Amino acid sequence: MDSVLFGYLTIVALALALVFAAFAAVYVKRLGDRAPTPISEEIGSAKAVMHKVRKRERMSKDELDYAKQIIADRSSLMAYCIPGALFMVGCFYVFGSLYHLHGATPSERTFLGVFPMLASINFTIRLLGSARLKGRLQKVS
Repeated sequence: MDSVLFGYLTIVALALALVFAAFAAVYVKRLGDRAPTPISEEIGSAKAVMHKVRKRERMSKDELDYAKQIIADRSSLMAYCIPGALFMVGCFYVFGSLYHLHGATPSERTFLGVFPMLASINFTIRLLGSARLKGRLQKVS
């Protein structure tokens, strides 16, 4: 019975991974097709601008527009499809390994899929932290 459950979970995880990956690909394509701003062409400009937003420092009009663009990009629902796809790939690996064992004792290799799951959680926390700066950005402008 457990083997059948892990089989179904594997199929669901694969389907969700493909759906999230498709949305993430569309999102990345949209970002790539957008015309770059002059400030975004500089190396480290996103980090510098976000640091100014966090510290509530004064910014030029270009920096303020770029900060709004970064925060809008990072708080988009489609941005969360990237860590969602990564999480589902980890679930697919773990559930697939458990299904393959057919009830035998799992080894350490079975749980290697936890690493992409942890990475996706970290990525999601970073996106949420950037999205939280939206209120601070409104106070700056």
